[in-house]
Amino acid sequence: MIKQNILSNSLTLFKFYVNDALRGFLDRPIFKNKTIRVGMILITIALYFWYFYINIRAFFGLGEIKNLPEVVSLTKITIASYIDMFIILGIYLGAFINSTLNFSNVILFTTNLLPFTKREITIGQKLFKLSFALIIFELLLVIVFPFFIRVAVLSLLSLSLLFIILHQVFIVSF
Repeated sequence: MIKQNILSNSLTLFKFYVNDALRGFLDRPIFKNKTIRVGMILITIALYFWYFYINIRAFFGLGEIKNLPEVVSLTKITIASYIDMFIILGIYLGAFINSTLNFSNVILFTTNLLPFTKREITIGQKLFKLSFALIIFELLLVIVFPFFIRVAVLSLLSLSLLFIILHQVFIVSF
């Protein structure tokens, strides 16, 4: 019961931090118009599919390897190198975000005045920093993951597990 209350209060503080951070970002005049927001989302999706199409064309241009054991071996090596890369990225982003992303004195003063324990405040701040790092991670994963979709050796279940494993590796290393 107490741990659930700590998590609930930490999530409340997380929402407070996100609301405060996004208020400054979304108060820009360009984001006030709904058609501009929808247009920006559609442009982002179109750019992603365009990038995916370019990657697939480049992948087909590499030539076809007809030896299945060689494809499996290359896929394993590629997955291992991506996992290593995400471990390094998680450590780097963890150090970078913890050293640069600081809360303003007004926010810290306000959260200390609220009826939350120091532990709940710390967990809320760490959740906020982790969510910021996950946004950066997801942007990188959008670039990297289409390659794995094209690999014929990986099934849909394997891709789903790889997706979960890459997220777990990043979060643990962060």
